[in-house]
Amino acid sequence: MTMDEQQPELRWAPLPPQPKRTGRVWAIIGLVVAVIAIVAALLFFLLPRGDAPTPTESATPTPSMSSSPSPSGSPTAAPEPSETSVATPPPVPDPTIEGFRGQVSGWLNDAPRGLDIVAGATGQDALPVVD
Repeated sequence: MTMDEQQPELRWAPLPPQPKRTGRVWAIIGLVVAVIAIVAALLFFLLPRGDAPTPTESATPTPSMSSSPSPSGSPTAAPEPSETSVATPPPVPDPTIEGFRGQVSGWLNDAPRGLDIVAGATGQDALPVVD
């Protein structure tokens, strides 16, 4: 550029107003509220609650009123329930190799015959054989 050329004169002009985005803001807020409501509903229905009653075993049957009461001279004392020990089964020992072979040999010997039957059957005919 040379000094002879004129440069344009700079003037400050007001900027055009930005478009209002209130609709977009409300849409985002609405979506966030909807997502929070869905998550809260899922948590409410899917999480187990701790206030559920636990089943308890009754050692004696509960008495009920009968239509004809039986006469008794003196009330009888109910026997004290004795604590019964719960017997746990003994641990199952691991079978020996020979014992294991004896248990599965029948299935393994029948396998080729079963596979031949399934290979010969098609579609719905093979389902009863597989089951």
